[in-house]
Amino acid sequence: MRVGSGLLVLSVWLAACGAPARPPARTSTTEAALPKRGEGAMPPVRASTLGGKLRAAGLDPKDLPPIESLDRRQKLAVMRTFTESLGVACVDCHAGVDWAADTRRKRVAKRMYNELTRVVALDDGEPAYCDSCHQGALFVLDRRDKSKVTDFMTDVYEGKLKRTDGREHDCATCHGDPPDLHFLTAWREHPAPDVAR
Repeated sequence: MRVGSGLLVLSVWLAACGAPARPPARTSTTEAALPKRGEGAMPPVRASTLGGKLRAAGLDPKDLPPIESLDRRQKLAVMRTFTESLGVACVDCHAGVDWAADTRRKRVAKRMYNELTRVVALDDGEPAYCDSCHQGALFVLDRRDKSKVTDFMTDVYEGKLKRTDGREHDCATCHGDPPDLHFLTAWREHPAPDVAR
């Protein structure tokens, strides 16, 4: 009897002192993973860690073609890098499992890839990609203090990046000329254009 109760106490103690429970892993492309809209951490940009995955899909991280020119296999590989870069699931951008439906997030993703990722690099020439800024988070800017956001964007997005097409890199690279401080809102509202190679 003593041995039995001793084993019971020991097993309860081991269970209580075990490793902390992990959140359940996403196992499906149909399971949403969107974070609640919050204040971003504003991390410094870094060289992409996804170059190997892009190269495995037959893509050169320093010379990416427009997304609409990718074959099915390449597009799927690129979209997987999007989910990894932004910490989201497939259905967070697609309309449920209607993969072809045009959605606001797909519009932004296409334009970010075509119009920004393809034309910027780190100031040392290392490729910049979605994960360079997002680093696993959909929302990267802490918008509570506009002056901090402005300083961050000037120091990091302008100061640590450069254009790869020879043009001057400044606020207009992302915000346009004249600057549209709400360009993402505008991008969400209209279908994303295709880009000529």
